[in-house]
Amino acid sequence: MKGFLVFIVIFALCVSALVPIGNLLVNQGYKHRDRPWAARAVVTGGRIRMHMLQYPEARAALEPLPQYFPAYPRRDKIYFWIGLCYEKEHNPRLAREWYRRFLSTWPNHPWADQVREHDARLEVSGVTP
Repeated sequence: MKGFLVFIVIFALCVSALVPIGNLLVNQGYKHRDRPWAARAVVTGGRIRMHMLQYPEARAALEPLPQYFPAYPRRDKIYFWIGLCYEKEHNPRLAREWYRRFLSTWPNHPWADQVREHDARLEVSGVTP
């Protein structure tokens, strides 16, 4: 029982440290945009926020990324994740807008079918981009 309690305490401390770490990564990434690690730091911080179900904060971290880091090689993921954040925030119009951007930029992407499914599900609900 004592070992389980120690595990729970350590787990809680690790989880509670994720939010400040995510914030630090995003802030430092945008602050040091000229560094090669900066875009990856922003993405990691945004993903931490998504995993912590902080979708507005994740979207706010990821949305400027294509503008500030146009050469970032995985913009496809960023577009999808931004759309997903909007979807989780119950903003289907903007979610569809980002999904459409994804599909117009990468129509043959391996994720394209998944993105089309998300878009179609939102379209059934009567939302137009």
